[in-house]
Amino acid sequence: MEIIINAIDATLASKGEDYFARPAGSGIENLEGSIPSFLSSLQWEENTEEVKAKGGAARNCRYFQATIPEAVVAFENVALLKELPEELLSQVRVRRGHHGNVEHYLPGMEPRRTTTVQIIVCAATTTSWPPTEEATEADCQVVTWYPGRVTPFVETGDITIKG
Repeated sequence: MEIIINAIDATLASKGEDYFARPAGSGIENLEGSIPSFLSSLQWEENTEEVKAKGGAARNCRYFQATIPEAVVAFENVALLKELPEELLSQVRVRRGHHGNVEHYLPGMEPRRTTTVQIIVCAATTTSWPPTEEATEADCQVVTWYPGRVTPFVETGDITIKG
């Protein structure tokens, strides 16, 4: 799909290959070659409207889904707060993520679930967040990619912390 190739190329040019690293959360264990090459090789279908209907889309982002080949071991290692048992809630931490955003994490979270679903999220090449324009084939970059289900976008910097 042309928009995916363009988004990957634009992201490599502006942010470098390290931007595609996944040091936390979901990932791929036995990938041969680079992550951008792997993502470029998949057969993508847009599912933006489905994500919007579920209320999980980030403003002006476009969502795409592909099937991960059987030879690749991919895992989902995320959970929604409402899915966690009471005894794990007090263990949730906050930190700056790989891209500088604030994220919640649970040290040692298990179990990791294998998946064949691959998601990529694209946005216009803008400096503002959330993007003010929708991504097009000519103007797009990768916001994130991950194996597993689409989880709701939440602007974590706006979450209220009670004392």
